[in-house]
Amino acid sequence: MKITKKQFEEKLKNQQLTITIIGMSNIGKSHWSKKLKEINFEHKCCDDLIENILEPELKALGYKGLADLAKWLGHPFEPGFSVKQQNILQHEYNVMENIIKGLENKNNQNLTIDTTGSVIYTGDYTCKRLKEKSLIIYIEASSEMREQMFERFLSNPKPIVWAHNFNKKENETDLEALKRCYPELLKYRSSQYRKHADVTIPYSKTNHNDSAEQFLELVKSYLH
Repeated sequence: MKITKKQFEEKLKNQQLTITIIGMSNIGKSHWSKKLKEINFEHKCCDDLIENILEPELKALGYKGLADLAKWLGHPFEPGFSVKQQNILQHEYNVMENIIKGLENKNNQNLTIDTTGSVIYTGDYTCKRLKEKSLIIYIEASSEMREQMFERFLSNPKPIVWAHNFNKKENETDLEALKRCYPELLKYRSSQYRKHADVTIPYSKTNHNDSAEQFLELVKSYLH
């Protein structure tokens, strides 16, 4: 959604602003969505919605929460990953379709759509419709941060869809393959996030200590 600063202010004031935040895991999508919720933005968390769909299967294994969802999905070199990945992608597609349809009859309340890092895999058509209905904000990791993200991925696991971005070479360990392929995953996703975004904000420009109002001012500063 291409809007001006004035239109942004009017939509915000009239409770008609819909923001979609995209970017890699651990970049701050949920952080800012929850801050905006504190000032009466409705919060649609795609991770939570997908987890709710998978709850019976996860509950049977004693799993609950995003970390356990990541454990259930596993890594791309583990048995069953491909099937589980396809299941998650189908659920994500359904979740996004339901959210987009809901925007057609949206109540007067500002809304933040807190996407997963894999929202780009729902397809160009879905992303195009999302862009028609909301202001898509991409929080972009710096090159320095991308180097750190692999360690964060290992220490704070979140379910990651790899699609075609993982392969394992002969005589390569699982960890070595992950470490080599992860930057390629980030590079591919970055190009897709930029493609679909209305606004690209460098992560370095965000400050997690800022208020929701300060974040909105930051977003507005990137509009014309």
